[in-house]
Amino acid sequence: MTFQDELRALADKLDTNPELAAKLSPYAETSVYLYVEGDEFNKYSKLLGGKRDKRMLNGKKSVRRRVTDHTSIHVISNEVCKKVPTGRIVEERVSLGYRTKMVPEYRWECE
Repeated sequence: MTFQDELRALADKLDTNPELAAKLSPYAETSVYLYVEGDEFNKYSKLLGGKRDKRMLNGKKSVRRRVTDHTSIHVISNEVCKKVPTGRIVEERVSLGYRTKMVPEYRWECE
């Protein structure tokens, strides 16, 4: 069974069990994590398409693409990196809705 089949099976389970689905938190989320090596990071980040958020997870660079308000895909590099401010301010989404805030932009410096 592929991962996609497993996600469909989860959706089918919730569709056929409305009582179970009704108990899910309105804030429940599903996240998928892809761990990649070196140059693969840029390739898979681009494959996500759309607007992507740069993030740091345990000192490693990552990007997140929200597929829906409750579903996201993360690409995480195996490189240890640090954030370096660029001096620019950019808009960032801060909640499941459409609320945003202005935050400093940064770039990564990786070892």
